[in-house]
Amino acid sequence: MAAGRCCSASIPELSSVRATTVSGLGYLVGKIDPRRIVVVGFVLGAITMFQLAGLNLNAGYWAIFWPQVLQGVALACLMIPIMAVAVSHMPKEKMGNATSIINLMRNIGGSFGIAAMTTLLARRGQLHQSHLAANISAYDRETRQALAGLQAWFQHQGADAQTPPPTRHMAPSTPSCSSTPPCCRLWRLSG
Repeated sequence: MAAGRCCSASIPELSSVRATTVSGLGYLVGKIDPRRIVVVGFVLGAITMFQLAGLNLNAGYWAIFWPQVLQGVALACLMIPIMAVAVSHMPKEKMGNATSIINLMRNIGGSFGIAAMTTLLARRGQLHQSHLAANISAYDRETRQALAGLQAWFQHQGADAQTPPPTRHMAPSTPSCSSTPPCCRLWRLSG
């Protein structure tokens, strides 16, 4: 299944689930202690993260869809009670300003979080690249075996060194287990 179809198919479905959750939680916040709803949100968020931790390239539509549904419910369980508690003691004439400031701070916090995670990802990528470059060389026996295996796999797929690859642009397809080169594996690095 193409990635575009997966995303476009889940948007309406997830929107309806989130709308139902938000309307139900709006009712529950007045009846149940908001702290309990926030705890439920944290627990559901943790379950979602454990479900998404096992994803790989062979994950299907439903392996991604249900964790997204659960994540939407978890975020609603976190955001709605926090917003309700934050503005519960505000006078009505200051309610608009209070909600505006809360939304501004939430957006700024999200921006800082995204920037921090992007920086961490880039720096860790550089660290791993330097670690691989320091431990893999063309003179290493395992590297030569892996390169020979890749060359044999590509030749088996019909490629050769003299023929240039096609220049047309094709849409990427989802890889399957049978099209993965047998020599691609995690390298055990010393150091």
